[in-house]
Amino acid sequence: MIQIKILQERYSCRTKDLFWYKEMRLAVELIVKEKKTLADIRWLSEQTNLYNAASSSRANEIRVVIARRINAVNDNFLEFYHNQTMDVQKILTVIMIMLTDRTFFEFMNLSKSAYSYPAPFSCPHPSISLPVHLFPEAHESIPKYHCHEVLSPQQ
Repeated sequence: MIQIKILQERYSCRTKDLFWYKEMRLAVELIVKEKKTLADIRWLSEQTNLYNAASSSRANEIRVVIARRINAVNDNFLEFYHNQTMDVQKILTVIMIMLTDRTFFEFMNLSKSAYSYPAPFSCPHPSISLPVHLFPEAHESIPKYHCHEVLSPQQ
């Protein structure tokens, strides 16, 4: 299970970090399919410009953000991510951002919003409500039980 630790973190706005979906997909593929570690990915990033960054400092920035997001989830999440369509992977990337950026998490927290209709995707944690109703094709491919198995509030 993934522990939602972001609510215990101090506010740190990382909105300057991009979504970096393609880089995330590449890193997850290396971890899941090729059994690479974050240390291996760091080496690849430094030696081969894995993310095609314009400079070494930019490559390092991307690598650090990707590693932070990967460290926020477990192996089951990464396996699930790897086996999804591009549309679902993008939603899962947003979830990973929410797990590492408290400001973004609270911005995306829809449980306090004006939405009055029931959300088709729910989570046992009362402060998480995902806007999957905006992506019906993605919602169909996400198992109903997934959130309960993968995401759990920190006890």
